Order: sequence, then structure tokens, then C-alpha cells
Amino acid sequence: MMRVSIPQAVIGAIAAGCLLGVPSAVSTVPAVAQSPGDETGIGCFFDQPTGIVERFARDTLVYRSWHYARAGDMEQAVYALRRAIAIAEVTTDPLLRTELVGETSGLTGAQPSTLEQILDDAIATQQLDIPLAFLPEIEAIAQPLDDLYPALSTKTRVLTRLANTYLQLEQPEQAQRLLAQAWQTASFADGGAFAITVAPIAQGYLELGHTEQAMTILNQALQAAETITQADESYQAQILEPIAVAFAQAGEVEQAIQIAERIEAGSASARALASAAGAYVKLGQPAQAETLFQQAITVAQSLSNTGFPPDSALAEVALRYAQAAPSETVLSVIDGLEVPAIKANALAELAAIYGQHNQIDRAKRLLTQAISALDEVPFHEEPEQTLLSWSETFAANHQTELLLELANTAQRQRFIFPSQMLMLLTEHTTTAGAYDPALQIAEMIPAEEGYYRNSALQQVAVGYARSGNPDQALEVVQTMGLCNEQACQATAFIAVAEAVSKGGQPATALMLLDQAHEILKAAQAPDSNRDIWIELSTQYAIQHSLVGQVDQAADWRDQLIDRLNTLEYFIAAELTRQVIGDFLRTQQVELAVQFAQNLEDTFVQGAGWHEVVLQLLEQGKTELARSLVKEVPTPEGKAQLLIALTDDAIGVGHRDLATDLLSQTLEVAQTIAGPDVRPMDEWDRASTFSALSIRYAALGQSTQAAQIAEMITDESERTALLQRLGCYRDTASPIN
Repeated sequence: MMRVSIPQAVIGAIAAGCLLGVPSAVSTVPAVAQSPGDETGIGCFFDQPTGIVERFARDTLVYRSWHYARAGDMEQAVYALRRAIAIAEVTTDPLLRTELVGETSGLTGAQPSTLEQILDDAIATQQLDIPLAFLPEIEAIAQPLDDLYPALSTKTRVLTRLANTYLQLEQPEQAQRLLAQAWQTASFADGGAFAITVAPIAQGYLELGHTEQAMTILNQALQAAETITQADESYQAQILEPIAVAFAQAGEVEQAIQIAERIEAGSASARALASAAGAYVKLGQPAQAETLFQQAITVAQSLSNTGFPPDSALAEVALRYAQAAPSETVLSVIDGLEVPAIKANALAELAAIYGQHNQIDRAKRLLTQAISALDEVPFHEEPEQTLLSWSETFAANHQTELLLELANTAQRQRFIFPSQMLMLLTEHTTTAGAYDPALQIAEMIPAEEGYYRNSALQQVAVGYARSGNPDQALEVVQTMGLCNEQACQATAFIAVAEAVSKGGQPATALMLLDQAHEILKAAQAPDSNRDIWIELSTQYAIQHSLVGQVDQAADWRDQLIDRLNTLEYFIAAELTRQVIGDFLRTQQVELAVQFAQNLEDTFVQGAGWHEVVLQLLEQGKTELARSLVKEVPTPEGKAQLLIALTDDAIGVGHRDLATDLLSQTLEVAQTIAGPDVRPMDEWDRASTFSALSIRYAALGQSTQAAQIAEMITDESERTALLQRLGCYRDTASPIN
């Protein structure tokens, strides 16, 4: 029996269709399910021409952009994400384009997405121009998605998502424009799929204050939902709950109640009723609100009949109602919860709600109760992480007093490392842009806990500097000192110098580096301060270059090289990647190239060139990246980078360039030592031949692909590869 294999993009499309309850989505399968050359059952799951582009964009560019963002390197995160967007822009295959639009917009993939992280950082540092510059690029790649059901679904959801992003950035005109387009595009769907798709659009209009348009959409969503005659509880709730909530937000409470009472899933019905009760509060009808809230509680309590504790549903109901009306009734419900973790979280969220209603004393008392409830949570459930999640909420709401109250609890014996806990709380608070309370939390760390205290103070100082307050940053740094034998104050001066330089003040940055230099010389602990010396040398080279002092920049670059050449190769390689990243992030390409050229160890030099070429590729400087591959000291390293450059060329539609790069890779592959046997690792001789063969096949050059496959002497590997090549036979290339 033949095994049917389906490419990943199609599986995603089918999953999306099934999630939305659209069996017709499966109609996309027959054209691709039975791949040529699949008679042996090997399968063509990954072997489609689009697969190369998809894997390069997703697994290299989007993956690296996400990790850059997690590390706080937002500049390179933007570069890598934009390169993935550039590939999506020229992709003509609708399923591949759909996949890439989902990945780059953050609709799919690792969460929080790169886009969300960039947005949060931009809001915290008040650098809104960064996301505003490339949001139109994401919109541009989503607009042509109009051929297939999954493409239209993705387009509608991405446009809605972008509209919400513009609302966060206080750009209502852009948000309104995109919501209108999303509403127009949503006509592709019907039934439950239509209702699920358009409810968020209606909520967006409600955020804008356009109630009439929201009601038009909601009424049509409700009509579509009523056409569904058979649906399980979960799917029915997925359709009806957001419609009920939106009607409640629009002030149409009776309609919201009717919809909520139709929902068969108890927890969803209870949540929707609580939203309607909250709407009554806003309409000035407290008696009706309390009655409806009690009805919601009764529905949630009925879940105990299913054998599961109703605590989670009760907490959700109480907190949803509390958004409109924090009250003793709500508190009594939460006090009655039996699961300690749920109770603690609910009390903390209720504290945040009271804080938003300017009832600070009550909020602090509730937080104290939440912490007491947390004492009953087993250690394996990581109560520290719970506290950190609370801090994120309070910081986002700029609830300083609650943050400080929370920080005070971290000094209790409940936590094994209270100073580390305070440092992490400082980090979370700083990330949210709440620098003043972050400083107060950092100063709670005892002076004898030098490492944690200074790390926390450094985070605050850098936050001040990045937000355009260098004087406050320096005041914070001046309070720091040695920690163990490390000159932590020097590290802070270096970090603040980098932040100040990003603000366009490299001369000021140099003065800060001079202070760091003096501290390091006085510390007289070169071994423990090795990494700080390397960081200092890197920043000195960068800042001297930025002010045009080329000779001084070269001197520091050479000192940096001398230090790295004395280290073990694996340590030097990792530090080399960091140095290269710092150089290229500040557009110091010449420094990066000269640095890589003068490293002595072949392995370390290879690591350096690998980072240079890939980061230049991400920045769109592909011609320069290609010209530097010749500098890579090993044929394996050359081949790896040439393949990456080939995938990029295929992705952006440059077929001739891709063919030329494959020719270069073949020449290099033939110089790799070792027999042409089965592939043993990613870039040995046979593995490189295999990668070459697949890419020639993806470009439609089947003869060349087969000739290279024949170079692999292991019969089983060669046969398997030739069978894989059959997956590309008679298959249209994704490149025009």
C-alpha cells in the first residue's frame, strides 16, 4: 500500500481549516498528496521545492530573529525578520506564502513572537518608530493571499492582528483601515468559520468606538453561527463565546445573555454571562448585574458534577466580572476556592484590578492574601515563577506600590535565593519600562549580595540610558561596586555606554568606557574579569570607529584578537560570535572582517566567518556576504555558508545566482576530505553532495541532481537520495 505524504504547508492549511470547522479545506490535498517518486513509501513530506525556502526562512531567519529578540538584540532581530519577509514577498506558491506570512507576523511559531517582543521593547523604550517602520512590510506580504481558503483565513487573521498592533501604538487610522480590509476579506468563510473569524474584527471596532460597524459584524456573525446544526461543545463555545462577549461590550446585554445561555460548555457559558453582568454595571444597573453574576457562578459551580474541580471556571468568572465591578461578592467567590495555585493567582489578579480602580490599600491587602495562599503551593509548582508573572502584570499596569509590596515578599525564607528573586523582579520591571520602581526593588538586595545587586542595578541603568535618561543611568552606576572579584561597575559603565551610543552620543560613550577601564585596571583580577575586558575592548573599538578614530579602533581590535588567541578554542569561538555580533549590530563591517581575518585558530576563525556571513545575509548585504565566503578556512565551512546563500537566493527568486552558488559549492565539496559514503554529520562530503543534489532538483535541474547523487558511493544512501529526487520530478518550482 502506498503511503500518502503531505507537505508541511498543506498540513498546516488542513489543520487551520479543521480548526475552523471547514471540511472543504481538505480539498487542497489531492494535488500534492501523491508525490512522484514515492512508490517505495519513503514519502515526500519535506521534499517539495517549497520546502527548501520554507525551512530556510523559518528555521534560519525567523528562528534566529526570535533568539535575537530574546537576548535583547532588537536591531538584528528586525534585520533577520525583514529578510524572511523579503523571501515571502517574492514567493508565488500560495501555501508557502501563507506559511511565511503566519511565521513573520507571529500568528504561528514560537511565542511570544519576534514581532511581539520587538513591540514590547519599543513601547517600553518609547521607540515606536521601529515597529512602525516594518509593519507595512508584513501587511504587504499578506495582501496577495487570496487564492485558497487557508490563505484567505491567514490574511484575515493577520490583518486583524496588525490592526490590534496599531491600536497598541496609538495609530487608530491605520487600525481602522486594516479592520475594514479584514472585514472585506472575511467573506471567504461561512458558518462557524465566519463567526470565529469576524468576532475579533468586531472587537477591534469596539476598541475604536465604532459601535455601529461592530454591531453590523456581530449580527452577521450570529446569523452564521445559527446555521450550524451539529457541533461539539468545545467548537460551539469557540464560536459563540466571543460573540456574546462582544455584544456585552457593545452594551447589547440582553442579546449577550441569550447567546451565553445557548452555550453548552459550562465554563464558556459562565464566562460569557459574567461579561454580560459587567456590562450591566457599566450601564448603571447594579441589581441586574449582581443577579446575572450569581447565575454565572451557579453555572460554573455545576462543573463539579463532571468530576473536575470548578475552581478555574469560578476564578475566571469572578475576575471577568471584577473588571467592571470589584466587590465583596467577587472576593467571597475567590476566598472559597480550594486549589491553592488558582486561588493565589486569582487574588493577585484581583489586586491588580483594585489597583486599576485606584483602591491601592485594598489592592495591597489582597496581594498579601495572595502571597499567603502561595505558601500552600508545593515547590515543584515553582511559586517563584508565579511571583514573576504577577510582577509582569503589575509592571505593565505601572502599579508601583504593588510591585514594591511583591518585592518585599521575595526577602522571606520561603525562597531559597531571595536576592536572585529580587534581581529577576528588577529585570521584569525594567523590561516593562517601569524604571523607578525597578530601582527601588534593586536597592532592596543586600550589599553583601554584590553580584545580584549589581546585576539588578545594571539592568535599571541600561533601561534609563535606553529611554534617553543618561544622567539617571550614571547616578545608578555610581552606587555600584565590586562583586566577588569582578568589576561589576565596569560592566555597567560598558552597558550604559553602548545604550548612550545607540542614542547618538559615541563621544559620551567613550568617556564612560574610560571610567570602566580605570575600574578594571584597579580591580587587578584579569582572570575573573576576562569577559569584561573583552566586552570593553569590543566597545572601545566600536566607539572609536564611530567618531572616526580609526587607529585607536584598530589598536583595541588587535588587543581583542590577542586576548582571544590565548583562550581554549571552544571558549574563544563563543566569544568570537559575540564580538562579531556587536560589530555588525553597529554596522562596523570592516572591524568584523579584519577581526575574523586575524584569528589564529582555524575552528575559531571559522566560527567568526560563519557569524559574519550569516548576519550580513540577514541584513540584506548578500553580495558582501558572498564575497567573504572565500575567507572561510575549511571547505566544510565554505560549503555550509554557500548552501545558506543558495537557499537565500532561491528564496528571493534569483535562480541564476542560486545555480552559480551551487556550482561553487560543488567545487568546494569535492575538496572535502573523506570517502563519498553515507552522510555522517551535517557537512561532511556525502552530506554536502546530498544537499547539493536536492537543491538542483528543486531548481528543476534533474540531470545535474542525479549526477551528484551518483557521487555517493554507499548504495543504500544513494538509492534513498535518488528516490527523494523523484519528489521534485514534474513539480513546479516556487520561483518565477
